[in-house]
This record gives sequence, C-alpha cells and structure tokens, in this order.
Amino acid sequence: MDADVFPPKDGLWRPGPLIARGPRTVARLNRCWQEAAPALPQLHEPYARHAACPGRWIADFDEFTALLSGWAEVVGEAQRRRWGLIRLPI
Repeated sequence: MDADVFPPKDGLWRPGPLIARGPRTVARLNRCWQEAAPALPQLHEPYARHAACPGRWIADFDEFTALLSGWAEVVGEAQRRRWGLIRLPI
C-alpha cells in the first residue's frame, strides 16, 4: 500500500485492521466463494449447534447466510469492475 493513501493507525477514529485487497485477490476471493457457496447448506446444523446467538447481531444461520451472500455480491461486482476492496475499521 502507498503510505499516503491511508491515514496512520493513530489517525483512525477507531483502531482495528485496515485491509486492502487488489483486483487479483478479489478475483481469487470470488472464485473461492463460487466453489464454497454450494456447500453452505451443509453448515446449517453445525452453525445452529456452535454459533447461533439469538438476540445478537447475527442471530441464526439465515442471517449468517444473508451476510455472506451480500458480501459475495460485493466481491463479485468488484471483480466484474476489476476493482480492489478496502475494509475500514467501523
């Protein structure tokens, strides 16, 4: 990353990892999602057993898959446009 593109860590209003991925990595992420997506339904029972948190931000498997699917849509569109992605601390 270019040093002048992002603020220094102490300049961020909330600390946390700043992650930037270029177009080639985005394309790999999209390919990984395309391979993994068909197997997602197999995770329903393990998710319910180990990760479900009713009343929390992601309460159940349906909300989890909605989040993943939404993110996959972002990654797919970024690949289509040959863009990179940036994750900023929020």
